[in-house]
Amino acid sequence: MPSSSFELGECYITPGASHIFGGLGISPQILLAQHRSGDWRVIDNEDRRANERALRDGSRLLSA
Repeated sequence: MPSSSFELGECYITPGASHIFGGLGISPQILLAQHRSGDWRVIDNEDRRANERALRDGSRLLSA
């Protein structure tokens, strides 16, 4: 896990995802905070390495 966080760009949630999160009592803000801190959760090693590169070059980040 990276030792520092990064700034998020614009964040959007679809109505369907919002409905699911609300029904499960999950806060999208908490999940975004985990993502921002480098807690990628259950991604595979290839995506984890891609995220580490993305923190350096500004490409996309993935978390699950």
